[in-house]
Amino acid sequence: MGPSKLIDLHLLTPEMVALIQLSDVADVPREMASDADRILPAEGNSPPQQLIAHLESMQYDGPISIELQNPQLWQVPPRQVGEIAITSLRKLLGQAETVVADDHRAE
Repeated sequence: MGPSKLIDLHLLTPEMVALIQLSDVADVPREMASDADRILPAEGNSPPQQLIAHLESMQYDGPISIELQNPQLWQVPPRQVGEIAITSLRKLLGQAETVVADDHRAE
């Protein structure tokens, strides 16, 4: 969020980064988004794959977490949010497959 751009990531080195917190934004320009507009990574308009590719290219191997600033997510039971968040993060990092529904089931 805010005025920073993806190109700004190239100023970072692994030694400068202690923790990566990820979230996404839906239907609001990133520059105008508030905390309440944040959603789970890869669910909105941000280009998360570019960020992940850059982290890999700079050989970042530190912690990555989900940033849960959206008050709507606070209403969901913690265990359920945790399960949803870890699945979202694993999909983003290529550690889980995306399941596609099969609409050609025999009836």
